[in-house]
Amino acid sequence: MQAVQLTPDMYQPKAPEKHDYRIGILGCGGIVRGAHLPAYGSFGYQVVAACDLTEDNVKDARPASGEPEILGKSPEHYGMTYYTDGQVYFYISSGGNNAHTPMTSGEWHHVAGTFDGKKLCLYIDGELKQEIETQYPAITTCEWNVVAGKDPNTAGRFAGIIDEVKIYSRALSADEVKKAYAAVK
Repeated sequence: MQAVQLTPDMYQPKAPEKHDYRIGILGCGGIVRGAHLPAYGSFGYQVVAACDLTEDNVKDARPASGEPEILGKSPEHYGMTYYTDGQVYFYISSGGNNAHTPMTSGEWHHVAGTFDGKKLCLYIDGELKQEIETQYPAITTCEWNVVAGKDPNTAGRFAGIIDEVKIYSRALSADEVKKAYAAVK
């Protein structure tokens, strides 16, 4: 099983440099950039995310506006977001091509999205929450970097903590997602 392990590297947000390959764990208002990770056919990723911080000044993880990126490139390529309606969305190649499900704030969740060229599957805490047939058999390609916590092109920011990020070169099976959840819970 090949996986790209995005390792923690805390940093202060700043304008990206020509070769800015950092990725990290963040809280409110941060943005993290990673290397260009192409995905073309089937792929999967998992994210362990807290939907809000326990600090007194963070009362609700849902963003006031926008659709902050948990992880990905963009909804037009691939991505996972936490929308103002309290749902996690997993997109492939189009904002309209998505699986989504509610996710409660205030606690840690293991979130996984898989794509095999035929269907998108979204899992929360090891359980399949939604499976849809894809409108696109392949992921739209782009040269953008993977981001976590905020899409640099929008105003929304993820108010939470993101940890244990892995991106795979193939779609994980339901059993593999359950095992991954069991390993981090």
